[in-house]
Amino acid sequence: MKVHLLARDETFPSSRPLPYNVAELKTDLCLTPLINFMADGDEIIRTSTGIALLSPLTERCEILYRQAVLSDCLQNSEKVRELYALVQEALLSQEQPHWQFSVLQSVTAQFNCGLLRLKSLLEILRKLRAFSEQNATHFQSEGFQSFLSDQRENLDHEFFQQSDDLVQQLQFKNGMLIGACLSKTGRSFGHNLLRYEPASGTQWDSEPDYYVKESDVKGIADLLHRREIAMSDSNRIMVRAVSYIEDYLRSLQRELAFYVGCLNLQEKLTERGLPTCIPTISPTKQWVSTNLLELNVGLSGEKPVGNNLSLSQDCCVITGADLGGKTTFLKSIGQSQLMLQCGMFVAALQHQAPIVHGVHTHFQREEDRELIYGKFEEELSRMSGIIDHLHREALVLFDESFCSTNEREGSEIAWQVAKALLAQDISVFTVTHLYPFAQRLYDQEAADTAFLCAERLADGTRTKRIVVGPPQRTSFSQDLYQEVFA
Repeated sequence: MKVHLLARDETFPSSRPLPYNVAELKTDLCLTPLINFMADGDEIIRTSTGIALLSPLTERCEILYRQAVLSDCLQNSEKVRELYALVQEALLSQEQPHWQFSVLQSVTAQFNCGLLRLKSLLEILRKLRAFSEQNATHFQSEGFQSFLSDQRENLDHEFFQQSDDLVQQLQFKNGMLIGACLSKTGRSFGHNLLRYEPASGTQWDSEPDYYVKESDVKGIADLLHRREIAMSDSNRIMVRAVSYIEDYLRSLQRELAFYVGCLNLQEKLTERGLPTCIPTISPTKQWVSTNLLELNVGLSGEKPVGNNLSLSQDCCVITGADLGGKTTFLKSIGQSQLMLQCGMFVAALQHQAPIVHGVHTHFQREEDRELIYGKFEEELSRMSGIIDHLHREALVLFDESFCSTNEREGSEIAWQVAKALLAQDISVFTVTHLYPFAQRLYDQEAADTAFLCAERLADGTRTKRIVVGPPQRTSFSQDLYQEVFA
């Protein structure tokens, strides 16, 4: 049996490796607090959501498949949490110390341990079967319908009847039937357990009985040794059966954990009165959003400012006042893109974006404490690493890059980098104070570049909104000077 709640043709975790820049994405886009909010203290959810969020899907059908399952979960949140709790309880019960397999155990001890675990797991499968029967009409997505129908087809009445009969046999209440062969010298070999069929009426021509006296230590030891040999193959099958069911439950737990994490996040956003929506996939390079929020601001208790966005250009330049919300807006673009491509909702009233083949960030860093690189060299080194991993139709987010050198040189480098990326059909969002670079784009590439700026009122107030506007020559640092020193 397969789960396939996260993907039609793959199990979780995905065989796709995590991107090379996981650490940079977590730092620059503030993903760790977001993942912690989704986990709500559950390590399984933290792991699953982290992997899913940082493994963006690139096929439209895969994203839509996962979005449909998420919509089912949002409409049946209590049932999904109930199923997740059932699986968690089952796996925790399997971790009892006296139920653990050990190479130091005898074959008989391992077999008895496996039998206890198998009986417990069969009860869990019964509950899963009951869940699928009770909720077949509540879930409409292909993923859940496939999961529930798989339960009904494989965990039917016949399966449980045969399983119960087998468990009864393996308890050996009527004794243990062992088969063996005799060599030419009269030595026995090939010991194995035989299925006991009391209703078959099988009889032997002669029925010799041999009894081992309690005082016959060697005879008892020999008999126990033969029993160990006979049970070894059956024990291996028992261990495989238990492991197979456990692997299935763990796969179900990991895949459900992602959706439970989404439910946790959705509840927290709703409590704070923040909007969410299932995003749509743009067939062209077009970003359209209404009241797009940066999640960490809203989740931290502050009142976030949403931004509206409508652009179809490959390049977007954001300039304007310091502390005006430019970097926060850039983070919201990166967060929403990852959330869209992992099948999640986004924090907006409405959101549409294209599929990109990789999200990369080049944000400012602190000085190198190990004094290996100068700040400008460190910037160029990180840019070189990004270029080594870029694919066509990727997305690169720049936050005040190349400002560690003088304005003329920084602007020239930013121009050369931007032109090279755009020539390879790579989308670029850049927050910059390099006015010559922004103005050059405005003069020469205005048709292919969107220009936004941080809104600043006449009295110097920052509204934290990002609006359409030409490149700003100044970052209005004098406002901050007056605020601090006046």
